[in-house]
Amino acid sequence: METPQVAGMLRYSLQQGQRPFIAITSDSMAPLLRRGDQVQVEAAAWQTLQAGDVVLVQAPVDLLTHRYWGSVPQAHTNCLLLRGDRPLEFDGLLPASSLIGRVICRRRQQRVLDLQRGAGGWLNRHLARLSRAEIRLFGAANALPAAERAYLPLSPFPGAAWLRRRPWAMRAIRRTLYAWASLLARLVA
Repeated sequence: METPQVAGMLRYSLQQGQRPFIAITSDSMAPLLRRGDQVQVEAAAWQTLQAGDVVLVQAPVDLLTHRYWGSVPQAHTNCLLLRGDRPLEFDGLLPASSLIGRVICRRRQQRVLDLQRGAGGWLNRHLARLSRAEIRLFGAANALPAAERAYLPLSPFPGAAWLRRRPWAMRAIRRTLYAWASLLARLVA
């Protein structure tokens, strides 16, 4: 089935008040979401999203489950600024109309983890803070055009430029952050 058809079916289900599950096909949100996990989606308007929310959107080629970081006004529309937890780069801007919904829970091997409340909510918020720190440490926001960067209140940490000039240090810090995130995900799940 083609992506637009799947997205249309999901939107219809959400309009009917259902909360469908969809399978994750990449590790771009690991360790929170891994390939093979299923996520449950609820209807959400883009105006209600908070920075760090995990959302499902219809990208040009596929469906994406990434973190929302903000919106950017563009010619007669608003666009969503998204990024997975693993890649350092932001996704290209997607129109707000591409939003399908907000991810509310994860199912892995028949175990369900609520990403809005309790330990799962805590884990999701903590991983969002780690992702925000990576953006600030490694300057991912600097790669955005100035007009888009103005809508992302994530200024680099002092010394971030020094760090970006030392790939070995960046790798070591990213590995440490990922190991910490993985440990927390195992303990909570």
